[in-house]
Amino acid sequence: MFKRIFWMASLLLAGCIQTETLIQVRPDGTGLLRETVLLRKDVAESMRQMAQGLEKPSDKKGETPLLFDPKALEKKAQQLGEGVYLILAKPLETEEGEGYRAIYGFNDIRTLRIDQHPQQPGESQQPPSPPEYITFDFTPGDPARLVVHLPEPSREEEKPASPEQVPAERGDEKALEMLKGMFKGFHVRVAVEPLGVIASTNATHREGNQIPLLDIDFDALLSSPEKLKELAERQPRSMSELKELLKEVPGIKVQLENPLVIEFRPGRVTMESSPGSSAG
Repeated sequence: MFKRIFWMASLLLAGCIQTETLIQVRPDGTGLLRETVLLRKDVAESMRQMAQGLEKPSDKKGETPLLFDPKALEKKAQQLGEGVYLILAKPLETEEGEGYRAIYGFNDIRTLRIDQHPQQPGESQQPPSPPEYITFDFTPGDPARLVVHLPEPSREEEKPASPEQVPAERGDEKALEMLKGMFKGFHVRVAVEPLGVIASTNATHREGNQIPLLDIDFDALLSSPEKLKELAERQPRSMSELKELLKEVPGIKVQLENPLVIEFRPGRVTMESSPGSSAG
């Protein structure tokens, strides 16, 4: 059980309190990608101690927040797709955590691809999870038509746990408490925002002009202990499988329509207008 939990920690970015990706699309297919990543303070301090070989919390002031690496963020622009470029990157510190905020620009959303796996800080003892790309098609016009293709779990991922993988009840309780501690505050969100007036959409969830593709808040899972236990037992192998497992949990949003289709027209919507924007 514990080995499986650490495997899930690698998959889900244990300790990362927030990863938010907002894709804003203009009627001509250009736009911005806004990314905010925060690492929980206690996890950040533990990582810093290991890196510095300290035995007690560091009292240094003005340290650059973990995860903030401008060169790595510039390199990430290339991974996001052809023609994607970094506009802004800055360190970010809040009461809950530390990390960075970045803004990327793109000239054609059809070249953009988003790996729905959260970024993992530092080095991992586990091999990186295979990417699960969210991709886009776009047709300009009146209205413009945006199509979002979401990754789905493979047949292999859907296999149930074998009997010998199911832990004993006592081990379950201990493992679940461990799971709660590791993922406290975990939140991953990916949303798309047409910068115009939405004419029609088949979206399962919608928040004004923002349409969440996935919004997983681990704290919401705490109100569903049976689903939490199932999460520990099922050992999800990908974000797609995790979404399938959690789609009915109150407070967690997963787009069920695939592909997701949004038609929108030019309108009085600005880059900073929508609530929840990662603007900075």
